[in-house]
Amino acid sequence: MAQSTNRTYPETTMSPIPGLPIYWEKPSLHPPTPWEDWTQVLQPAIQAKEGFNFRALLGAKPPFPYPPAPEMEEPVQGESPQHETQREGRNKRAQTEWENECAKIYQRVDSGSPVSFVSRKTAEEIIRNGDGNWTTIDHRRPSYNLVTFSNEKIEIVGILNIMVKTDATTNQQSEFYIVDLLDRDIIGLDMMNRCGVKLTTATLEWCRFHSRSDLDRFVIRRGAGLYFSHLDSTPGVGCPGSLDPQRYRGYDCRNNVFLLSSGEVVYHVAALGVVYNRKSHSQRFYNGHTDDILSLAMHPNKDIVATGQVGKWASVHVWDCATLKCVSLLRGDMAKGVCALDFSSEDAGKKLAAVSLDDHHTVHVWDWKRGERLATVRGHKDKVLSVKFNPFNSEKLLIVGIKHVKFLTQVGGGFTTKRGTFGTVAKLVTMCCATYGNSESLCFTGAESGLVYVWNDNVLARTVEAHVGGPCFAVSAVTNYEGFVTGGKDGRVCLWNESFDKNLRSYEVFCSEALKITGVKASLRAVRIGHGVIVAGTKNGEIVEIDKGGNVSILVQGHQEGEIWGVAVQKGGDLIATVSDDKTLKLWDLKSYRMVANFNLKKSARCVDFSPNGQYIAVGFVDGSFAVFGNPIGEEGSSELVAVVEVHHRKEEISDVKFSPESAKYIAVGSHDNFVDIYNINSEKRVGVCKGASSYITHLDWDIREKLIMVTSGAKELLFFEAPRGKRVSLRNDVIESTVWATWTSVIGQCVEGIWPPRCDVTDINACCRVNDLIATGDDFGFVKLFNFPAKGKFAKFKQYSGHSAHVTNVRWTSDGSKLVSLGGADTAVMVWRNKNSIPTVPSETPRGQSELSKVPSVDSGASEVSFGDSEPEGYDSDVQKEISIDFDSKIYPSSREVLRKSEKNEKERFGKSSNAIVSRAVPKVRNVVASNSQKPPKSEIVGLELQHVIGYRGFDTRNNLHFVNDSKDILYHAAAVCIVQNLSTGEQKFYVEHSDDVLCVTVCQFPKLKHVAASGQVGLKPAVHIWDHSTLDTIAILNDGHSRGVCHLDFSSSGRYLCTVGLDSDHTLVVWKWQEALRVCSVATGPNRVFAAQFRPDSDSLLVSVGVKHVSFWSVAGDTLLPKKAHIPAALGHKKQTMLSIAFGTDNLTFTGAMSGDIYVWKHHVLSRVVSKAHKGPVFSLFTTLKDGLILSAGKDRNVKESPSAVKLWDSEMKRCKAFYLDCCARQVIIKATCRANGLILLGSKDSQVVMIEEKRTSCSKVVDAHAEGELNGLATHPLDANLFVSSSDDSTVRIWDMNNLKLKECAKTLSLGGLASRCVAYSADGELLAVGLNNGSFRVLVCSTLQTWSQKRDRATPIQTICFSPDGSKLAVGSEGGCVDVYNVGGGPSLPRDLSLKGVKDAVLMMDFSADNKFIQVVSGDYRRQVFDLGTAVEVMDPDIVDSITWAAWTSIIGDEVEGIWPRLSDGSSSKSTQGDLINSAHVNPRGVNRIATGDDSGYVKLFPFPSSESSAKQSEDDQLLQYPGHSAHVTSVRFTMNDSHLVSSGGEDSCLFVWKCASV
Repeated sequence: MAQSTNRTYPETTMSPIPGLPIYWEKPSLHPPTPWEDWTQVLQPAIQAKEGFNFRALLGAKPPFPYPPAPEMEEPVQGESPQHETQREGRNKRAQTEWENECAKIYQRVDSGSPVSFVSRKTAEEIIRNGDGNWTTIDHRRPSYNLVTFSNEKIEIVGILNIMVKTDATTNQQSEFYIVDLLDRDIIGLDMMNRCGVKLTTATLEWCRFHSRSDLDRFVIRRGAGLYFSHLDSTPGVGCPGSLDPQRYRGYDCRNNVFLLSSGEVVYHVAALGVVYNRKSHSQRFYNGHTDDILSLAMHPNKDIVATGQVGKWASVHVWDCATLKCVSLLRGDMAKGVCALDFSSEDAGKKLAAVSLDDHHTVHVWDWKRGERLATVRGHKDKVLSVKFNPFNSEKLLIVGIKHVKFLTQVGGGFTTKRGTFGTVAKLVTMCCATYGNSESLCFTGAESGLVYVWNDNVLARTVEAHVGGPCFAVSAVTNYEGFVTGGKDGRVCLWNESFDKNLRSYEVFCSEALKITGVKASLRAVRIGHGVIVAGTKNGEIVEIDKGGNVSILVQGHQEGEIWGVAVQKGGDLIATVSDDKTLKLWDLKSYRMVANFNLKKSARCVDFSPNGQYIAVGFVDGSFAVFGNPIGEEGSSELVAVVEVHHRKEEISDVKFSPESAKYIAVGSHDNFVDIYNINSEKRVGVCKGASSYITHLDWDIREKLIMVTSGAKELLFFEAPRGKRVSLRNDVIESTVWATWTSVIGQCVEGIWPPRCDVTDINACCRVNDLIATGDDFGFVKLFNFPAKGKFAKFKQYSGHSAHVTNVRWTSDGSKLVSLGGADTAVMVWRNKNSIPTVPSETPRGQSELSKVPSVDSGASEVSFGDSEPEGYDSDVQKEISIDFDSKIYPSSREVLRKSEKNEKERFGKSSNAIVSRAVPKVRNVVASNSQKPPKSEIVGLELQHVIGYRGFDTRNNLHFVNDSKDILYHAAAVCIVQNLSTGEQKFYVEHSDDVLCVTVCQFPKLKHVAASGQVGLKPAVHIWDHSTLDTIAILNDGHSRGVCHLDFSSSGRYLCTVGLDSDHTLVVWKWQEALRVCSVATGPNRVFAAQFRPDSDSLLVSVGVKHVSFWSVAGDTLLPKKAHIPAALGHKKQTMLSIAFGTDNLTFTGAMSGDIYVWKHHVLSRVVSKAHKGPVFSLFTTLKDGLILSAGKDRNVKESPSAVKLWDSEMKRCKAFYLDCCARQVIIKATCRANGLILLGSKDSQVVMIEEKRTSCSKVVDAHAEGELNGLATHPLDANLFVSSSDDSTVRIWDMNNLKLKECAKTLSLGGLASRCVAYSADGELLAVGLNNGSFRVLVCSTLQTWSQKRDRATPIQTICFSPDGSKLAVGSEGGCVDVYNVGGGPSLPRDLSLKGVKDAVLMMDFSADNKFIQVVSGDYRRQVFDLGTAVEVMDPDIVDSITWAAWTSIIGDEVEGIWPRLSDGSSSKSTQGDLINSAHVNPRGVNRIATGDDSGYVKLFPFPSSESSAKQSEDDQLLQYPGHSAHVTSVRFTMNDSHLVSSGGEDSCLFVWKCASV
């Protein structure tokens, strides 16, 4: 379809719209033709609704309104040539600017502005209910012609107008609508077309318009006519089990009918998987899908099926037909939909193949039980119609489709492909189906010609004529491949022998007497044989059964392709009538759920109604006519109706017809011409016309006395007319309510105000129907909803049910209210719902998946759909607000890392032996800083690192992450990317290091048999949840694809079988897992507000509670669904909703939630019982339930004063009495984020990264973990003389000295507060007596190590001090700042610290500095990755490389230089990553004793070991000389330092605020 790409607006006369085979006729830019010239042309066309020659319309203004043309300056008499030139220039610029603005409008449309085709009526509604300034849609204004070019003939196919929304403030045009003034016939498109599959019918083409990313409208061209179809893009989810959908989807699907081992038939319709019992004519439903099901496959065991749906990112559900439970849900990269499925056979059905509807029709092979995708391959550019596993080799697949046959063989994660070789046997044609024979090389494919192609491997052997006059749509094998059965367009079912060369028997299905009721001969799309019968699905929506004698019976039938809108229920009977675009009227018996009559109509119908006595049926048609037929229900099988009355007074479709309720003397007919006509049935004359509606009629109802008619229009009008004359009257609301209406189908009025959801459009609710005190609605979102009647006030509470995959077009109650019938527009399904008699005692919104309709609680109950009460101002707390506003996206690694696991057994072999240090290449001489009387130890070789201790605890943005384990002998917590098990008596630690990013939460299982099981969740683009054994540190399971951004909370159920997780994604998803099977049981999006915690009740596997920002919800797990109950606060208590931070549980269904205000809310079930006011003075961050004695621990933000302690309280099980604890080892203001209690011990975790333990009997308090608080940790130095000491400084404004002699490292040896100033660097003097600290305000301090008292303090710079170091002899102190300044101070000058010199020439921030061993030189590394060497005697940079190479350095921390070139990873082009600032190295240090290893810390969180010098690229190193890398830090490693004897390495993490102590393995 050729398109013009030359868009030189506005000069060109033709402006193509991308993607359409049609063109706008765009005249030149001149004033539009006067309206007088238009009327003569337009009016006849509008009346005739026909095309006409477009040439008469030339001269119209362009299709999108231009800005006003500029006023040109006129020449002034006597003006000078200079002024004339300036005037002409101004005019030319104005003209150019105007034309550019015009071009922008076209360009905006061409580039994907939201332009949609709509009808005139829809456009009128948009204007009436819009919020902007719109152009008027009116026949009296000029319109634009839409033309087609075919066979060199130009024809007009539409009279169009353009509607544009303009912002009144900015004058920006934001929405465009193309309005069809002729209101052409609407043709519904099936879901396959919506997914991007081109129609194959030669006379019917379709194509996309705008917008590309979220398309929901299409335009269809048939000959010279344009048709507009609106497809709803928001279908419903799930379906109840009490309905009976009367349809099978066969018009655009195939191979989707199967016989189960039980003899039941499984198929699909709309969003339902249906299991049909042939004997009892009953149905069961799988309702897990959220949109149309397109494909179905059966497992070899014949009890499990897989169904694939449509969707932007489609999913495949594998479910058990006996239990109707989902056993596996497969998601990921299956775009647009899943059109074909098949299970493998050779491996007992382990694999599942799925073909998606993306542009390449990708084939995905899954291990469906594990939810793991094994391999993918592009299928074909044209649609794949069938996929089939080789039953003898599960590595082989066969795919067939439009003009292709491919044989695939799985190789690892991909496939090798062979095309079918046809030779001279036959030509390549479209293949519709496929199956395999009794050997691995034998297979058969059904062709569009009706032939069956027989293949030997990928070579065509022969063809068999199976069907005549059309394609062979279906082929399947008999058990053990003893024969085959085929079905085709000719309506025949054929049985074949095992070699497929003999037709054993044929059944002319549509010639049988049983199927004459369908009235239309249709092709077969699916056939299956088993249990002594053949079942076949037809294109027209029937499923038939053929027994051994050839007798044919109908199992399922329904309407054919096309939207279905009309339904009526016989008064006092069990008969319903439905009409559809398929030009049929069908009558159904609600007792047997069978169609009892089918009648062909001459045209598509939109509405239907029974007369009160049931003798007549009125039908309204799309062309503006209606007819009344006699009810020939006794003539079963008749295909014709006898019309009693036929009238055609209107031009547009009839939207509603209603007989007068008692006498049936009159019939009211509402049309899209905005009128309601009243006819006398006996005289067949129109006796009244109801005028006054400003838009099309949607619904009408009679009163019981036949004196009034209530009319609803598309303009959201509620009008009343006297009958039968049609005089308009006005009624007050009280009169409307007191009037007894025979029916109520109006969606407008005070009585039904509450049925409209927030932010809805006038067309969102398509239908409603009242019975007694209930009213049901059907909407554009696929929901059937149930309200109390009257539903006054906005947003009434309701129960909602889903099952339809498209908009619900109509709903009708039976006379006794026992059943409800609903219609699906595009899914063409008729669903029957049963109404329960029981009334629920607990008010709630019924979630999707409810099995039956149930009555909504009365308004007197005080509940509502969201009955949590209105929000109230709850004050502000900085700590809560900070936690809410954390940007976790910034904490995710920029690129995912694969942690390299290396066993201790093989580390030496992989590393190999290292060469000795080369002194002449600037490697320092072997220099050990030891006591003067010590002897020089022998040189050692470091071959690996082992994590020995982690100093840190993440408390600043997490909660409930402290646990007693191993009978309270150990504690479990997390820091950085490590989970830590620490022994309380010895302080020894064990580590779980399998996470790849920050760990955000951890929990342990309380079930005795699983007491060693722990779970932890992390941050990440696709964060993983790890299940592991905290005694052996072995990984048990990893759960993926549940959340994005991160997992902030998790909890085990009482039996340990389930695990619930809370995500940090935008919808804050709550997921319940069967973790032992890595199966996601159910999930729900809780909303846009942050959810802090979700916990199972300690005595339940199915009940859980979640809390968060203005959020408390009570959930129950029902199969694969989470059913919510909104928290209800009775008005009498006087409380309103608050942000909840923590959860605990009591006996007798009590739940406690801690609020931001310091209150604790006590809930009975989901209803607030009472409030413990001001349990804490600040937010209650943590609550803990002790399972043994039921006592509850609470903690939060509070004062820690001995006289009146309140930070930690221990409550009884009803939270009426408490005991408070004083924390003598904590500050006066404390924020407790985590609590745990067991065996008389209380464990507390604070925001300041301290873990404190309390002994209840002694009420004594001791620190278990002491670490730096939140803030980057940059400063790190090891003591030059004592291998057990090291010092750290951080943004938390503290300097801390640590002693490794105390293996517990529970508390730092010394701590100094810096008075609110952050520090980035620290350094020891050579004798270890002084300590220099660089601060962020540009100053530095020199401290006495023994007392941490300030010896000197100076500030000569305004930018932060980045690095600081003493000279080897202790006489000089070098200070480097962020501003690129290096100052050298004379330490020997005393506390005044005179500055000896300042080094110039450093262009960027100073990162590292090292003195030479002779104190004469210093090397400086700056932020621009330059290494510079300066002579300290002259303060001049040394440029001679020979001199630089001859220098011996006292220490080496530089990351730049030939000596360390190999520490930088290589990019794909071979260049160093430092040239692109990728995977940056932040720190390095050469071991001072051996001088043969260099350790680095990088932005990926790794600590790495390299040989030193590492002058060659790491990419070129031999296999025996590879680097060693060690994960654990969750963010960039800011510093690494060896101890003076090479026994340990200490590393600091930037954002994780942790210190890692690594033990060096040496030989």
